[in-house]
This record gives sequence, C-alpha cells and structure tokens, in this order.
Amino acid sequence: MKVSVSDNKFGLEKGDLLSVTVPEQNDFSLYDIKYISDSRRYVEATFTKRIDTNQEIKGLAFIANNKQENVTVDGNKLRLYPDASSSGNDIINVHINQGIKAIDGNQLKESIVKQIDMGDNNPKAIFVGNGVILPTTSELSVPFKSVNLRGVTVRVIKIMEQNIGQFLQTNQLDDDGELMRVGRLVAQKTIFLDDGNVDLSHWNTFA
Repeated sequence: MKVSVSDNKFGLEKGDLLSVTVPEQNDFSLYDIKYISDSRRYVEATFTKRIDTNQEIKGLAFIANNKQENVTVDGNKLRLYPDASSSGNDIINVHINQGIKAIDGNQLKESIVKQIDMGDNNPKAIFVGNGVILPTTSELSVPFKSVNLRGVTVRVIKIMEQNIGQFLQTNQLDDDGELMRVGRLVAQKTIFLDDGNVDLSHWNTFA
C-alpha cells in the first residue's frame, strides 16, 4: 500500500511518500524487529499474526549466548531480554525458529537470525567520502549512510558568486557555517528510504 500527497507543501513533491507492506491473510511472518532501550532493555519482534501462547516459546526464540532465556509474548509481539551483564555497546544475535506458531496454527516458513546492535539507536546520517570539488556533469550523486532513518530532507544552498570571498572569510571550503548569510536555498526535497527492501535499523548507503 502506498500513500501519496497532491501538493508540494513543506518541500515535498507530489508522488509516493510511504510504502507499507500489507501481508496476505494467511501469511505468518516476521514483520519487524528492533532494539528497545527503555527502563528495561529488550528486543521486540513483531509478527503479522498473534502468536500462539499455548506453545513453549523458550528454545524457539532466544538470544545467542544468553545465560538465561527470558522471553515474553504479547499479542503479535515477542520480547527477548538480554542478560543484565550485556553491555550497551554489544551486538547480539537473535534466533527465531520456524517452529513458532501463530494462533491459527500457521508456522514461519523459515528460521531467522537477526543481528541487533544494542548501542546508540538514535537516527544518524553521514556523508560518504571527503572532498568539495564536484564533477562537471549534468547529474550529481551524493552518497550518504544512514541508520534508523525513514527519510531525509535534502536542501541545496547556492553561494552567490559575489559572496564567495565573504564566505571564505569565516569558513574553509568544506565548512557550512552561516550559509544563508551568503547563499540562498535553490532546491529542497524529502526522500523516503523505506522501500520495503532495506533494513533501516542497520547502516545502509544511499545516493
């Protein structure tokens, strides 16, 4: 399912804004998995159907090398709790066995292993590479890496030729201080990254 807009308010162009995967009626699969850093840390796995609470979950879903298996079920969500000794900077492997059943008896099609970073899970975006000299081509690709971001807003600020000297009085070529004092916004667009094929909870490269 896709949601669209019909105008360009806030710099958004007409077109697809959000893609949402709608599972088939009889499909039982892992929809999402993420690390939650609340008062008690845990990994939350969300499935497309409610999980059968009559089955023994321990052994079917676990964190590798955990000394104690601590798993709870809440509707279509399964929560796995890492050991208290686990560091906030650890990377853990979560195993979900295909034997897990939905409330209607359907099982997963395959076992799943997901690598979860328990470190800082705040959204981030960084440019890839260094340099400020751009190629003289009609199309310019600017690669960047991001994590935990569903979209980015790209703003292009052009420094007027007559203001280059003023810009260099307080900046190096690769600085961005007080850009609006010497330039003007010439383009702005929001680009959504969740096309359904990318795990946004891990670092990915886009351009």
